[in-house]
Amino acid sequence: MEIQLQLNITVLGAFRVTLPGGFEVRFDSKLSRALPAYLSVHPRTVFSRDALANTLWADDEPEDGRRKLSQTLWKLRRSLNGNLPLRFERDTVQLDTARVKLDLLTAWSLLGEDSPPMETALEPAHTTQLTALVTTVLLEGISAER
Repeated sequence: MEIQLQLNITVLGAFRVTLPGGFEVRFDSKLSRALPAYLSVHPRTVFSRDALANTLWADDEPEDGRRKLSQTLWKLRRSLNGNLPLRFERDTVQLDTARVKLDLLTAWSLLGEDSPPMETALEPAHTTQLTALVTTVLLEGISAER
């Protein structure tokens, strides 16, 4: 029986993925960091594999991008001992929000929202909590450049 770990994902500020106990997950390339980062800022979106490949490997031929996506997903799964917090269907990928603690979802819930309409006015009581979550810019250090 495989143990399902809950990962902590930080996108407000520098992008970080940490295991329970605070151990930071290291990624072997910018694009292997970019994939979970991209899914994390769209936590309720179901992406087609083609759309993800076209987004992250836009300069590659579509079949090369899809192959690189599959390789990246395999590497991520291996680096997390099979505990990759994603939902897979044949042609789709989505972040499994039940298996992550995502600071962006916490921020949205402080705003009383299920989705990211960030133009919503903040209640004064939320300001301190939200300010504590936002330390710098969104996804600092993330780049899909090679």
